[in-house]
Amino acid sequence: MNPISLTEDALAEQPALEWFRELGYEIKFGPDISPGGTHPERDSHGDVVLQGRLRAALERLNPHLPMDAIEDAMHHLLNLDSPNMFVNNHRFHLMATNGVKVEITTPEGERRGDFVRVFDFDNPENNDFLVVSQFTVVSGEHKRRPDVVVFVNGLPLAVIEVKNPASNERPIEAFRKNIATYKKEIPELFHYNEIIVVSDLLEAR
Repeated sequence: MNPISLTEDALAEQPALEWFRELGYEIKFGPDISPGGTHPERDSHGDVVLQGRLRAALERLNPHLPMDAIEDAMHHLLNLDSPNMFVNNHRFHLMATNGVKVEITTPEGERRGDFVRVFDFDNPENNDFLVVSQFTVVSGEHKRRPDVVVFVNGLPLAVIEVKNPASNERPIEAFRKNIATYKKEIPELFHYNEIIVVSDLLEAR
């Protein structure tokens, strides 16, 4: 068998991407949407949120709210500033499920509270689904590149590591090694994380 066909990319990553494509996800190559790429969607490799997609989704899902409410929600979502990754993840989860609490000014000049929806759970087709392969993230002196990151409305909700099924390393071993390293060195990516998967096409964790 040709050794090239045994590469991790050929045996695991591409079939995984094709599965997402069949589900209707848009597929992008990480370097293409990064700074200097053909269609950049992030200002730096430190940006883990695709802000253009997030803003467009918030506007689309909340047409009754003024732009200052959308910008306020953006600020809350982009500034999860606890030094504890798990605290940030919990804060995001609450905003993702309940909406982002904001204050708006009514036409009568009154201030009242409202919520900006982050996702449309009732009509999933109103959300923006994107899968990015080889998504490089830089945090401080660390630079890591998860195999596949799943974005919904510009937010990185899932991280997927795909391993070569010909490798002796089992998914649970890769999970403990790779994901633990990612959490330690690029914690910003996991502020928004809801799902982590490691698979070799034979089993998944």
